[in-house]
Amino acid sequence: MEPKLKKIDPEVCRYIEDEILPKYRGLKGHTDAHIADVIRRSLIIAKDFDDVNLDMVYVIAAYHDLGRLIDNETHNLESAKMIRNDEALKDFFTPEEVIVMSEAVEDHRASLGHEPRSIYGKIVSCADRSTNIAEPLGRAYDYEKSLHPDWSEEEVIEQVRIHLREKYSHGGYAVKTMYFKNPEFEDFVEKIEKVTATQDIFYRVQTEFNKQRLEPRRLIIFGASKKGYEMALKKFSDRYQVIKIDPDALSEVEEEHLAYIISRVPIMVFGPVGSNIIPVRTEIYVTESRWIDSRLSNFMPVKLEKPSLAGAPCFGVPCYTSDKFVTETGIKAPVVFDRVLAYLIQEGFNVVSSWRIVSDNLSKEQFERFKNN
Repeated sequence: MEPKLKKIDPEVCRYIEDEILPKYRGLKGHTDAHIADVIRRSLIIAKDFDDVNLDMVYVIAAYHDLGRLIDNETHNLESAKMIRNDEALKDFFTPEEVIVMSEAVEDHRASLGHEPRSIYGKIVSCADRSTNIAEPLGRAYDYEKSLHPDWSEEEVIEQVRIHLREKYSHGGYAVKTMYFKNPEFEDFVEKIEKVTATQDIFYRVQTEFNKQRLEPRRLIIFGASKKGYEMALKKFSDRYQVIKIDPDALSEVEEEHLAYIISRVPIMVFGPVGSNIIPVRTEIYVTESRWIDSRLSNFMPVKLEKPSLAGAPCFGVPCYTSDKFVTETGIKAPVVFDRVLAYLIQEGFNVVSSWRIVSDNLSKEQFERFKNN
């Protein structure tokens, strides 16, 4: 069962999407993709509670890390101030609701040592927990490295291991304060336990992870299309090591490390894509990805950057994910249709841009023939 998305006020969504979410572009690590994922998880948790206001859940999740623009260490307090001082929110919520939302943002950090004051704080706190081991490996390492620039690599990595065990072991504070059952998080904790079990094991894992994510001059092309990969090689191989990743054929190691690796490397979705009325062979870039697939949340368009690579197209259009595809979707404005972007965003990846070449504007069957030939 999907979250009760129809109860979210579209004007609230519009304000958050236009005025709040773009501010996360200035942050490293806590990107708008991360916020979109926390919003999605928050709404999934909230669907089990009939008396929870989904508009409030949405706003709390959207604001919860915004205070990092001011101070990482006190970001929950800064985010709460931003909610209380946002005059626009007063058009949608009562003063009492604004206070509850600000308190929920204040209370969302797992390390605070006290239980959130409301169900809203518990929802966003649980939705904010990592479920991909690559995220804490990268964030914790970068934080300790910046905090202790004079330490040896061995000392930094051991401090990361200690921190991860304190937070994510079965007695860790992030585990003890998980207020709702979450199989994804439970699997993640099991993996953290194994990886951090000994200094030797963790040193090997962290070292290999660092090596993969910091390799220079890589351009990751996401998607399984052979033709798209060939096109990318032709356009970019003189300047980049072009890496093709098939989301349906990832090894276990790739799955664990991929999300953080691609946040540090240019990532692009490239190649053929179906459209409604855009002429075949037109090169476009995607301005936003909006989900209209019945199996995915459709409350929020995710805005994408224009490709900064040489020769990037100037024609930008939205991309829709539709389980009815081109011919059965009654959208009149020029758009493209694709599932790869939805996969990336659904998994919380930091998508940089999408450079597409229109392959057809007739039918799904013709699109499949184009891809396979």
